[in-house]
Amino acid sequence: MIETLAFRIAKSIKDIDPENTNSIEVMKFSLIILINNLLVISISIIFSMLFGYTITAIIGLLAFAILRLLTGGYHFKSALACTVTSITLILCIPLFPVSKMIISLLTILSLILIYFFAPSNIEDSSRIPKKYYPHLKLAALTLVGISVFIQSIPISIAFFIQSLTLIRR
Repeated sequence: MIETLAFRIAKSIKDIDPENTNSIEVMKFSLIILINNLLVISISIIFSMLFGYTITAIIGLLAFAILRLLTGGYHFKSALACTVTSITLILCIPLFPVSKMIISLLTILSLILIYFFAPSNIEDSSRIPKKYYPHLKLAALTLVGISVFIQSIPISIAFFIQSLTLIRR
């Protein structure tokens, strides 16, 4: 569905200006990412507004996205699977009853997973040279380490979920 929409948009753009545009495949890839992110953000915010936890959802979205930029992670084969999974996870964050001890445990587990697996699976989706990967890991460890002092449930859960995506099968 998302792939088809992205292809149609890319083809339309190419048809309008064939000389001054990228290939359909390059535009399609970029559009899939854009459409996926817009759907995840907008649907998550709409549903969180209906359920009354918009701020929690926004905090979870931001925490997940920032850590994902630094660490990479698993990519679904389908953009639709990615969209549905992301929305489900973001909307489920407030449903977990979490104590301060669990927050600390999730944060420690996130730090361990990042230390051993980050960055993961970013070679094909990032232009960042490999020589900077240790810097990404350090930035991610620092970010999650700072969250120990914040003790935020949505941040800790979002970081933990993102950290789980680093494990390669």
